[in-house]
Amino acid sequence: MPWWTWIAIGIFVIAAAGGAAALVLLGLRAFRGLRASGAGVSAALGELTRAGERLAASGEALSGRSEELQRTLARLRASIRRLSALLRALADARDTVMRAVALVPRK
Repeated sequence: MPWWTWIAIGIFVIAAAGGAAALVLLGLRAFRGLRASGAGVSAALGELTRAGERLAASGEALSGRSEELQRTLARLRASIRRLSALLRALADARDTVMRAVALVPRK
């Protein structure tokens, strides 16, 4: 083989080795980045899990109080009905008094 063929083969081998080395370095950097982001994702998932547990505990506390809330709302509705009846009675009494006052002659 001529000498220029050997030079071309040598350049090809050097270029292939350099490209392979560059690919290995890029792969290692990508792996480190993935590992770092994986740690961040893992921490975020842990926080999300803790927040979910707190939310579940709050939901249980609220569901336990919903029965009490229903009883209180029923009492409130009854009180509103009584207040409405008393206001109607007061208005009727006021109307009666006003009619009686209108009948009394003024000086």
